[in-house]
Amino acid sequence: MAFAHLIPTAAAAVAGFAVGGLWYGPLFGKAWMAEWGFTDADKARFDPRKLFTLTLLLDLVIAFFLGHLLAHVAHSAQTTMMISTGIGLGFVGPALVIDYLYSLRSVRLMAIDVGHWVATFAVMGGVFVLLGV
Repeated sequence: MAFAHLIPTAAAAVAGFAVGGLWYGPLFGKAWMAEWGFTDADKARFDPRKLFTLTLLLDLVIAFFLGHLLAHVAHSAQTTMMISTGIGLGFVGPALVIDYLYSLRSVRLMAIDVGHWVATFAVMGGVFVLLGV
């Protein structure tokens, strides 16, 4: 990946991180916690600095590989958005659903988590469209 792609990659990672913050915060945070059976006491056991740092680093890994793929195969904004959103809908979403089916998780939890990843991949694709890859 060329140096020129580092800025769009970092921006896509930050955008993905922001989607997660909104998704699991004000949008669906309470419902997500209830579906997992988490309480505020459980939440207090996590070190937010470590959790958010690792999440951002993993979002950077996702953005790096998505940007690398898009740089090789997507030659238009439409293709970029189809591929990035399609990864969330066609790969990540079904993989989560399979895991959740075997874990006996609720449809509501599946919808929250699958929706998060579809939105994240779509937003990352949008960043790559805006900043160019």
